[in-house]
Amino acid sequence: MKKTIPLAVIVCVLTLFMPLQAQWAKIYGDDASDEVLSVQQTSDGGYVVAGEGVYGGGRFLVVKLDAAGNLEWESAHSNSWFKAPISLQQTADGGYVYACHGGRYDAYDSFIWKDEILIIKLLSDGSYNGINSFSRFINNSEYARVFQPTGDGGYVLGGDTQTYGVGQDNIWMAKLSSAGDLEWQYAYGGISNNSIRSIQQTGDGGYVLGGTTNSFGAGGLDIWILKLSASGDIEWQKAYGGSGDDSSCFVKQTGDGGYVAAGDTQSFGSGDRDIWILKLSSSGDVEWQAAYGGSSSDRACSVRQTGDGGFVVGGTTQSFGNGADDFWLMKLSSTGSVEWQKTFGTSSSETCHALDRTDDGGCVAAGSVSSYGSGSSDFLVVRLLSDGTLGSPCRFFQDSAVQVSLTGISPANTDVTPIFSNVVRDMVDISVTESDVDIAEYEFCSANPLLAIHADSGGTTSPPPGTSSRVFGENVTLTAFPQYGIFSGWSGDVSDDSDQITVTMIEDTSVTAHFTFLEYTLTIQSGEGGTTIPEPGAYDYFAGSNIPVTAVPEIGYRFSEWSGDASGEFNPVKVYMDADKSVTASFVQVSGGEDGGETALDKIFRFECFIASAAYGSQEHPYVEVLRDFRDEYLMQSEFGRKLVALYYRHSPQIAAFISKNKPLKFMVRLHLMPLVAFSYMMVHLGSVATAVFGILIFTSPFFWGIIYHRKRQKQFKRTS
Repeated sequence: MKKTIPLAVIVCVLTLFMPLQAQWAKIYGDDASDEVLSVQQTSDGGYVVAGEGVYGGGRFLVVKLDAAGNLEWESAHSNSWFKAPISLQQTADGGYVYACHGGRYDAYDSFIWKDEILIIKLLSDGSYNGINSFSRFINNSEYARVFQPTGDGGYVLGGDTQTYGVGQDNIWMAKLSSAGDLEWQYAYGGISNNSIRSIQQTGDGGYVLGGTTNSFGAGGLDIWILKLSASGDIEWQKAYGGSGDDSSCFVKQTGDGGYVAAGDTQSFGSGDRDIWILKLSSSGDVEWQAAYGGSSSDRACSVRQTGDGGFVVGGTTQSFGNGADDFWLMKLSSTGSVEWQKTFGTSSSETCHALDRTDDGGCVAAGSVSSYGSGSSDFLVVRLLSDGTLGSPCRFFQDSAVQVSLTGISPANTDVTPIFSNVVRDMVDISVTESDVDIAEYEFCSANPLLAIHADSGGTTSPPPGTSSRVFGENVTLTAFPQYGIFSGWSGDVSDDSDQITVTMIEDTSVTAHFTFLEYTLTIQSGEGGTTIPEPGAYDYFAGSNIPVTAVPEIGYRFSEWSGDASGEFNPVKVYMDADKSVTASFVQVSGGEDGGETALDKIFRFECFIASAAYGSQEHPYVEVLRDFRDEYLMQSEFGRKLVALYYRHSPQIAAFISKNKPLKFMVRLHLMPLVAFSYMMVHLGSVATAVFGILIFTSPFFWGIIYHRKRQKQFKRTS
C-alpha cells in the first residue's frame, strides 16, 4: 500500500503535464469576406490558417491559433496589384512564407500584359519586414498555383504557363534557392490544357506533382501525376481517368514510398460528382481505388495518411449534412474502407478547403462559413480526435452514409519531355502593406443557441454585426441603423420590414439587415470665363460619396474660388454627398503673363488623363505617364493639338467615371489603349522618324513574308514535279 500511493501521485503529476487532446470548432473573421486557402499545425502545437479576404481590395489574411483554438495573433497583407495568394507554410526558423500571384500592364518599359509572382517571408509573429522576400517573376503568362519550401532551405514553385510547352496551358515548375535564385525551370504538357494542383517534395529529394490533363488519358479531363527527380527530370508520368471529367486536387507520398491521390470524378460513383481516392505504388501503379459519395455533388479538398496507415480525407458534400454545402470528413483504412465519416454544417453553406493531420493522430480542417460569424464569409476551423469525435455535443456535427464504389481504371503512360523555360526574375522592390485587422473569435458548438447578425453596406445594427451565444428563450431586440441609405428589411431566419424586431432564441438564428443607398443631387455651376469637370449640370451620387470637381478656365481667365457648398481656392475640390449640394466655380480675367507666364490653357494641360487613369486604376500608373508625356511634348505644341486636348478634358470625365465602375470595361479599354501607349512611348523616347520607320516595317512585313512564302512554295512544287 505504501508503494501504491507514491506511484499514483507520480501518475497524476505526469498526467498534468501531458498535452491535452483539445477538440473544438470555431469561427474567425471580421466584416470582410474571407476564404480559407490552407491550414497547418505549427511547431508549437498550435495552428496557422491562411486565406484571402476581400474588403476594399484584396488581402492575404493569416490567423495564428494555439492548441485550443484560441486566437494568438492575426496579420493581413496587401499590395497595389495583389491577387490570388497561395497557401502559407511555416519555415524552419519559425516564420512563415507564402507566394501570391498578380498582374498588370506597367511591367517597366514593356507594353504587354505581365503575370507576376511574389514570394513573401513573414516573421514568427506574422509581421513583414522585407527580409528574405523575393522580387517578381515576370513573363507573358505564368499563373502560380502551388508553392512549398524544400529541404535545402529553398523553394519549389509551380503553376500554369501559356508561354512555354507544346499546348495551350502547360505546367510550369521552378526550383529556387534560399535566396530566390532560379536553379532550374521546366514546362510539362501536351497539345491541350494541362494544370497543376499540388506539389510535394519526396523522400528522395525529388517531387511529385498532381494535376489535371486534357492532353492524355481516357477522355475529357483526367488526373495527371508526374514523379520528378531533384533536377526536374521526369522519372514516371501517368494519367488516371474514365470517360467523364476527373480532376486531381492533392497528391501525397505515403509511408511505404507510394502515393495517395485525392480528386473528383464524374466517370464513376453514385452522384453528379464523387470523391475519388487512388492508392499508388512507388512507380505509380494502382494498388486500390474507390469513389465515395452520394446522390449529389461531393468534392475533395485534401488527404493525409494517419499513423495506422489509413487516411483522413477532407471535402465538401451536397449529398449529406444540413445544408447546400457541408464540411465532410472521412477516415479510411489502409485498404480504403470507411472507418468513420462526419458532416459539419448549418442550413447555409460551409465548404472545406484544407486539412492537416495533428501530432496526436487527429486532424484539423479549415474552410468557410457564411451563416455565422462577422462577415459574409468567415474562417471555420474544426479540430477532431483520431476517432472522428469532437469530444462534446454539437448539433452541427452529424454522421453520414457514404456509398463506396470500386473503380477499375488502369493508368495510361503519358509521353512528355520537359521543355526548358525562361521566366525572368525581375529585381524590383517589393511593396507590401500590413493592414489593420480585428478578427473576432466565436465558439461554433455552443450549448446555447447562436445569434448571427449581418448588415449590408450602408448601415449597421444594434447589437452590432457578429455571432453570439444567447440564453435559451431569451428575447433579443435588433435595431437597424442606416448610415448612407435607407433600411429595406431583414432576411434570413427572420423576414420583416420593420427597422426594429424581437427574436426569441429557441433555436440558432441568422439574420441580415439590408439597406438601400440614398442618392443626392450635386448641382455644378460655373461663372463666366470657364467650365468644370464634370461639366455644369445636375448629377446624382450615392450618399457618402466624395465627388471631385475641377474648375477649367478658358484662355485669358484663371480660376478664382468656389462658392456654395464648397469654398476656397483649392482646385480640384471634393464634395461630400451627405445631402443635396450645389457648388459654383468663379473665374477672373488675366493677362497672358500672370502667374509666372503660365496661361490658363497651360493649366488645362496639367490635368489628368481621365480615361487612362480610370482604366489603369491610378493617375501615377507608368502608362498614364507615357500618355501624359506625349500630350505635353507633342499635342500641346500645336494649336490643333491644344484644342483636341481641351475637348478631351471637357467630355472624358463622365466616360472615365463609367469605366472606373466596370472591371470588364476597364480590361477592354486597356487593350484598346495599348497601341496608343506603344505609339506614344516610341514618339517620346525614339522620335517621330524612328517611329515612322518602325510603323512602315510593321505594315509592310506581311507583304514581304508573303513573297518569301510564295517563292518557297514554288521551289517545293518544282522539286516535287
